[in-house]
Amino acid sequence: MLHEKEKYPEAIEEYQSVLKLDPEDAEASLNLGCAFWDSGDLEEAAAEFKRTIDIDSDFACGHCKLGRVHFDQGNLDSAVWCVKKALRLYPECPEAHYALGLILQERRQLTAAATEYRTAIRFDPAYADPYFSFGTLLQNQGDLDGAQANYLAAIARDDHFTDALLNLGSLLYQRGDYKGALARYQEATKIEPDFADAHFGCGCAFEALGNVSEARLIYERAIRLDPDFAEPRLNLGWLLYREGDIEGALKHYREVVELDPERAASHSYHAMALQAQGAFDEAIKEFEAARLLDPEDPFCSYGLGWTYWRKGVLEKALECYQVALACDPDYSLAHFGIGVVLQQQGDVDGAIDSYRRTVALDPQHDAAFLNLGSLLMSKGEIEEAIASFNESLRLLPESSKAHYSMGHALMLKGNIGGALGCYLKAFYHTIEPTDDPPSEE
Repeated sequence: MLHEKEKYPEAIEEYQSVLKLDPEDAEASLNLGCAFWDSGDLEEAAAEFKRTIDIDSDFACGHCKLGRVHFDQGNLDSAVWCVKKALRLYPECPEAHYALGLILQERRQLTAAATEYRTAIRFDPAYADPYFSFGTLLQNQGDLDGAQANYLAAIARDDHFTDALLNLGSLLYQRGDYKGALARYQEATKIEPDFADAHFGCGCAFEALGNVSEARLIYERAIRLDPDFAEPRLNLGWLLYREGDIEGALKHYREVVELDPERAASHSYHAMALQAQGAFDEAIKEFEAARLLDPEDPFCSYGLGWTYWRKGVLEKALECYQVALACDPDYSLAHFGIGVVLQQQGDVDGAIDSYRRTVALDPQHDAAFLNLGSLLMSKGEIEEAIASFNESLRLLPESSKAHYSMGHALMLKGNIGGALGCYLKAFYHTIEPTDDPPSEE
């Protein structure tokens, strides 16, 4: 059948021919409306479903389909009216219950939406769509087990359900099962080779698995498939940023800002690259734009403070770090940033307290351990300083500064041999801890 083969223009022509022969054929009118709908022509679909109802005002499916189109058009009040009319005519209509669930979910009436999805499944256990939408509702609520079960149920009923495969891949990625996620994303791309979202998912999974070169190629493929898709540009920009290709990163970030200017991350990533170039004033403007869009995101305020710090404006940096902590008291990088500023201002005890908070929240923060050890050593607390230097070297064994500082601490303890060994290691190593900001997931 032409419609089932997604040959929509030919299917539309075929249904129109049937209606020319019999203008009162409600089924043909319904099918024509569905062909318009599936082709993306919502206006023609709505007009045709209205004609279906004019032909047969008791045709529940016509009312339901019109409600679905109104939902896609964002007209929720009309959608509700049509779907409820369909349910009055046919109370056991699975699609009408499903459609009502979609509307209720959009209106954040989640308990009622879940009830409608369950009802649709009860009336038609083979109907894949309610399982999928129920899965998205549960995933958004944090019920990953329930969501996974529903995605699998949807796929079991329709093994070409690429959106369900995509969501299942995203759920597995969320759970840290990157290989499982990759398998589902790849399954979706085999079914739908031009599915940019699924290719993007593959890129994320490859990146999480450490295959950065493959991730880069797949992000580029997703961009070719959908040049207006901001997400792969964002991730590709971050890969280039980490490789030191700031110009390449900036190119993608500028495009991301153009494509998605209302998203805070678009501006904050752009700001990071600008800051790396030394364009501090431009970076400050971009971080401020990000903070306006998402004032509760601590990263925006942290990044702004980090830029002020690099510019040498310590008071403004401190103020921004404190705003970040107001958003999230456990934001470790803001504690670290405050420690750096206080250390520069000569507040040794305040800096020590901030570094202690940093490593308590993030035991992998090598620079915080190093700075903490240096300040403890300046206060004569040598044993504790050595413990901090040991932690810094555990995390970053090639740090010349940490080896040198350890050597100085051992020298103060009278361990000349140990100190000389550390000084030699400091001479041969060149890598230093960094206070670069983290990526934003």
